[in-house]
Amino acid sequence: MDLEILKKYSIKFENSTEFGKLMFSPNLILNQFAVDTITQYDIIDTIEALNSVLKRDVLNLSFSTDSFVTLDVEKEITKFYDHPEFIKNNNVLFSLPTNDLKEIILSWKEYL
Repeated sequence: MDLEILKKYSIKFENSTEFGKLMFSPNLILNQFAVDTITQYDIIDTIEALNSVLKRDVLNLSFSTDSFVTLDVEKEITKFYDHPEFIKNNNVLFSLPTNDLKEIILSWKEYL
């Protein structure tokens, strides 16, 4: 688990008796993304997608979760939108380096 990355984004993991395992951060869209990416299958799928961009197998990749959290992934940065039909760079809700997102997801996977 990458504690420095978690600290950088003020991310905490918690086990709630009512809702199960949760991720909390000041970025609500990142929290929703974690809720939508709670199964091992979803996590592995997401890591593979990020790796394909990080390794330059593809230059850019966009995908949406079940609640329409949409990620626009490039090698250097990933942008979060709240609609699958986003207009690039318009109304970005949150962005972070793609490597940081990968580390957050790997930490989330480890916590689960």
